[in-house]
Amino acid sequence: MRLYRHCREHFEAEESFMKNNAYPSAQAHTASHNLMLDKLVEASRKIQHGDWRQNDTLTFMREWIQHVQNEDRAIGEYFRNKGQELEA
Repeated sequence: MRLYRHCREHFEAEESFMKNNAYPSAQAHTASHNLMLDKLVEASRKIQHGDWRQNDTLTFMREWIQHVQNEDRAIGEYFRNKGQELEA
């Protein structure tokens, strides 16, 4: 699944950044990434078996947006508070 590969690559880059910069919440953030990837695997399974519902898409997207708004934003805030600017 292309979306899975794209997400995994993005997560790996983010996790490498957190590790290389000693981000204190890296372990919890990585666990959140793994949970999102597990949900993508489950979504793929449901789609293959015809069990995927329109509401499932909305739920997944809400969770993804919450991750970005809360957990990803926290990374930026942490490093800005340390006086370190991040590139997008």
